[in-house]
Amino acid sequence: MQISLQSFNFSDRFVRHMGQLGELTPITSDLDRRDATFRLIDGLSDSRFVTFAASNLANHVLRQQGTRLRLDDKAAADSTFRADATFILTPGLADATAVSLRSVSQPDRFVRHRQFHLYVEQVVGDGDLMDATFTIASGFVS
Repeated sequence: MQISLQSFNFSDRFVRHMGQLGELTPITSDLDRRDATFRLIDGLSDSRFVTFAASNLANHVLRQQGTRLRLDDKAAADSTFRADATFILTPGLADATAVSLRSVSQPDRFVRHRQFHLYVEQVVGDGDLMDATFTIASGFVS
């Protein structure tokens, strides 16, 4: 299934990979559309959950490294990598009709944007709740 993730509080911005990092940007070009389209696949560490695979780079998935969300090749993934690339879709923290992405390897942390860069961090205030909430939309490319 090809999807895109739209920011809850900046509806003109979408999750994408750029320079191997997770970013939140407006989508204005064909490259942006390809970089903001992901295949939703079974979680690498637990098939009950999900992993976001790049639609335009074979074997590449979004994962956390430290606190930063990045795009890495899963070819030589160990158990830590697989857990860092697996997320639990939960009802949106700011709006239950949207989604938030809870980390499997650090269950007290969520994918969120800060200054339009994507991190996996704890969510503590109302602003953080909105920064950690996304709408799943159809992918830009099929």
